[in-house]
Amino acid sequence: MDLFNNREVSLFIWFCIALAFSLSKETIRKSLRDLIKAAFHKALVRIYLLMLIYIAFLIYMLSEVGLWDFDQTKTTIIWTFTAALVTLFRHDQIREDPNYYKKAVRDNINFVAVIEFVVTFYSFPFLVEFILVPASFFVVAVYEFSKLQEENKIVVDFFDKLSTPFGLLVLTYAGHNFYIYAGEFFVWGTLTDFTTPIILSLLFLPFVYMVAVYSSYERVFGQIEINSSNRDISRYAKWKAIFGFHLRFKLLERWSHATFISPLNSREEVRSSIEDMRELAEYERKDNPVPLEDGWMPIKAKDFLREEGFKAGDYKYVGEGEWFVSSNNVEIGDDILPNSLWYYVSGNPKIAKDLKLKLYVHQPDQEQVAKEKLIEVGRVLINKALGEELDEALIRAIMEARNEQITAKGKSISVIKEDWPNGKPGQYDISILIHSE
Repeated sequence: MDLFNNREVSLFIWFCIALAFSLSKETIRKSLRDLIKAAFHKALVRIYLLMLIYIAFLIYMLSEVGLWDFDQTKTTIIWTFTAALVTLFRHDQIREDPNYYKKAVRDNINFVAVIEFVVTFYSFPFLVEFILVPASFFVVAVYEFSKLQEENKIVVDFFDKLSTPFGLLVLTYAGHNFYIYAGEFFVWGTLTDFTTPIILSLLFLPFVYMVAVYSSYERVFGQIEINSSNRDISRYAKWKAIFGFHLRFKLLERWSHATFISPLNSREEVRSSIEDMRELAEYERKDNPVPLEDGWMPIKAKDFLREEGFKAGDYKYVGEGEWFVSSNNVEIGDDILPNSLWYYVSGNPKIAKDLKLKLYVHQPDQEQVAKEKLIEVGRVLINKALGEELDEALIRAIMEARNEQITAKGKSISVIKEDWPNGKPGQYDISILIHSE
């Protein structure tokens, strides 16, 4: 196999053309300067250097066990400045997605990865690749832009239909070459070209985790500096946080949020707050059952609607003894400001007392569909929380957009409508609230 295939050569040429064009425009040059300046901030440069040292260490270890040799230099360089950098800049996803590592492993070791490698291995003739590179970029750009606006749905549908035959054409061409020139594929060099990026990607994940930890501590330490006027307490809180939370950066951030709401004024308060947070984490880990008459286990309650698309963050202290978490919003419709559903859980550190599913009606002309969605998700919530069905009286109250309350399993279940005095006519919000005394 040649050092660079036709696709890689075409990409490089078009990159040079795009760069030359960009440098010829003053406004773009200024934006590039700002981007480069931001990308090479001294804090980031330290991380880049650590990343390169870590990758060099991986290469050394792999070469020692016979899984890397000099022929993999090109593959390793391309992986470093593409996949590794992208993964590094996405380190915040570790904090947001509890299944980050599972997905990362799955994405690297699956059938699609094999297909992509075969398609890349058997590139088209140079002239075809030279035309396809900008054409593909243009199509993807138009497609993604068109998805932002409902009136462009016909364009999106056209490109959806176009992508299927084009994908089949590429797969057919690669499959034909694979059948004719299979001998070129099944050689040791090709196998290592395929496995090297996968192995490096998997071994790179611990470094990304450490970057996420470092980033969290840096952010928390900055907040401590801002929130504390006592330098001695500030310094003490940082050291106690390091020894108290170690690599558990999500717990660190929950503690940081609590201390931002209620600032620490003494060493005793620092020690007590860290110990309380560690005890809470241990309580959640043991999955202690909560009697239904008291409420729900917060760590479970916040995920009652996860399968419906509601992904809640961490259950955090919000002041005056109350703990709270909200989900992302689930949009209903394609308007710029669509009707949307949110899910909220609140209570004390160990027991969730209130579960609320709230519909915000921004588009009154589409409220019927939105209320039907509220009922659909409300059925799931009532079933998960109480093992009951959504009462018909509550369903009628939702459809008529009025208040209603019933009692079930020792809980008050309410439909609560609130008009927006400063909103447009017809705008309001309506909630299903499950409350524990």
